[in-house]
Amino acid sequence: MRAMERPSRTGLIALLIAVEAVIAGVALYTLRGAGFASAGGFHAVDYSAPPIAPISVGVAPVVTVDDIDSRIVVTPSNDGMVHVTDRTEVHGLIFGSEHAQALQVTRTLDGVRVYRPAGHFTLGDTTNRVEISVPPMTQLKISRSGGDDISGLQNGIDVVSQDGHITLDDVKGDIKAHSDDGRVELSNISSNSIDASTNDGHVYATQLQMTGASPRATLHSDSGSMRISGTFPAGSYAFTTGDGRIELSLLQGSDANVDASTGDGHVVVDGRDQAGQPIRVGAGSAAMRLRSEDGSVHITTNGAL
Repeated sequence: MRAMERPSRTGLIALLIAVEAVIAGVALYTLRGAGFASAGGFHAVDYSAPPIAPISVGVAPVVTVDDIDSRIVVTPSNDGMVHVTDRTEVHGLIFGSEHAQALQVTRTLDGVRVYRPAGHFTLGDTTNRVEISVPPMTQLKISRSGGDDISGLQNGIDVVSQDGHITLDDVKGDIKAHSDDGRVELSNISSNSIDASTNDGHVYATQLQMTGASPRATLHSDSGSMRISGTFPAGSYAFTTGDGRIELSLLQGSDANVDASTGDGHVVVDGRDQAGQPIRVGAGSAAMRLRSEDGSVHITTNGAL
């Protein structure tokens, strides 16, 4: 069972603001049953997001998402339509507006735009979650979010989370994924290009299948461990962390010349200390770099060394 995640930076800042907000707005909160009250910029709100009609888009649309407060969950649809379900609820006080900001979903020339105007500070019970079903060949671009769970897409993903972890599962195509504050987890990925990083959290990338001409993968954490497994044919790969252990499993079919180093730790290959020694798997055609500034590097080769 995973340990409980620590509070996010955004949550801590909101908590500090809330201390003063409660003093000014506690009297308003007692009027919540009336649905609305205001003083000092606070308004009592009971809000549940309305239903959103699906949009017909065809086989391979471009879907863009911009909702910094919500966790975005994306799964495949099978009817050539984009279905958006906003699970957002606000029950308490909201500052700066009489109403919670409704999600905007509009048809564009090449697909669909999902967008929520800049949010407001809220105090009380809130749920921020948006569920989106899209055709499997959708090109998905998430510019801002509060975390993302994406599965079953086949035509590339470009996703950014400002405050929350990212998980990608059973995905094909080129991948860009960055979390400002949260882990990044990739599994069952088939791709020619992967660029995944986090400022604060671990990177787990398992069952990777690098494909196509000159495949490349760059995985990085400023502060977190890394666990990587997959098949890496001739190409270019870099797996680095500022603070944490790296575990790499090179599966059968990998073909790499590995440059593994650490600022403070050991380099271990198939259970043997191998710091400073050449590490080659297969013909050694791919350039692969592993670096931990503060942590050991452990590599297993399944007998392919």
